[in-house]
Amino acid sequence: MQFPGPEYRQRCDTPADQLVQQLFDAYGDKTARQIYLQLIHTFSQIDIQSLPKEIVDFHRTNEKNITVKHPEKIELAADFFQSNGHSMFLILITKCLPQLYSSYRGSKVLYETGYLVGKDNETLVARRLMETAQFFIDIMSKGSFQPGHYGFFSATKVRIIHAYVRKFMWDKGWNEKFSGEYDQPVCQEDMMGTLLAFSVCNIEGIRKMGLLVSEEEADAIVYTWYIAGKLLGVADEFNPDSFEEGHLLFHHLIHKEKKLGMENKALVDAILNFMRSIFTPAALNNTALKKQNKLPELLVSYLVGKEVSPYIGLDYHTDNYYKHVLKGIALVLPNIFIQSRKNIMAQNIVVDNSAKLVAGIFQYIKDTYKLEFRIQEAILIDWKLNKYLNSYGLKEINAV
Repeated sequence: MQFPGPEYRQRCDTPADQLVQQLFDAYGDKTARQIYLQLIHTFSQIDIQSLPKEIVDFHRTNEKNITVKHPEKIELAADFFQSNGHSMFLILITKCLPQLYSSYRGSKVLYETGYLVGKDNETLVARRLMETAQFFIDIMSKGSFQPGHYGFFSATKVRIIHAYVRKFMWDKGWNEKFSGEYDQPVCQEDMMGTLLAFSVCNIEGIRKMGLLVSEEEADAIVYTWYIAGKLLGVADEFNPDSFEEGHLLFHHLIHKEKKLGMENKALVDAILNFMRSIFTPAALNNTALKKQNKLPELLVSYLVGKEVSPYIGLDYHTDNYYKHVLKGIALVLPNIFIQSRKNIMAQNIVVDNSAKLVAGIFQYIKDTYKLEFRIQEAILIDWKLNKYLNSYGLKEINAV
């Protein structure tokens, strides 16, 4: 297949950029920024009719332009998520985002916004992961792309947020300071990479864990994100709807853009430190032993792989001791899932422990940062999270 040329690092999303400029012109700087904060920090479903008419009209037009030609693929992907979403959630944190941050030019924007590095870094990381994971849940959940349902607005909302970020960067002098080396912020090529990280990279991660993903399921998941990509304003010519094409494009972009720098290492370190807080026993969290917990580094190194790991500041594949530990993980982790497919007892143990781990992450975020995911009750039940979480989840509205 053909790959995007350098012009896709200069192209952004003109309709969305024009919308955001229109909001600033119509409502003024203060109100336009308040609209941005409402979009980015609201975890409950937003009442779309409460938003400015310009956004409502943009959303309705965006949704109207989408034709889901293969609803059966959307349904198959949602069924897979309903059964295996807790594994996809873990892969999102331990592989998709860290691998995406190997792109030094794409990472520059996140670093400059201070979105993962700031005064209260762990809170910023928690919120960023919440926003990303909530978007992932919105897209993959059952019914998301039925007419009038929330998947359409969830993607449109992220599209508008991207346009806001570009405006903020341009207003802060991005073109004068950084465009020569890093090109345009949140450009078409970076949006392609992010989209494929959520689909192709996630599929690769759950397969590396040892879970079965059929070719039909892989294509269905990529097709779901293809629909999301159309809503996000990704160029049609580089928005794959099959796993094979998505795999080729994703690895082309990763290979082309991988480069170790201060920014992408800082972003990955922020995620690792956040994970360390979750994976360290509470009694050790305020001691020097917390820093000795290298489980996050090992998980990310194993899942991202030895080719990309050095470009996010992880050299565990070259350390003699950790090299053997990683070999052990590569042998044991997939084998656990392979064995779980052979008998019901092993399967129940794997599912229960996965549920306990994800529930622990959900509960930690709730207790520490007072944030909850908006998630369908059926998902909590099917992921077995309801065994460990009581009265969890922001209100889910079926349609908007």
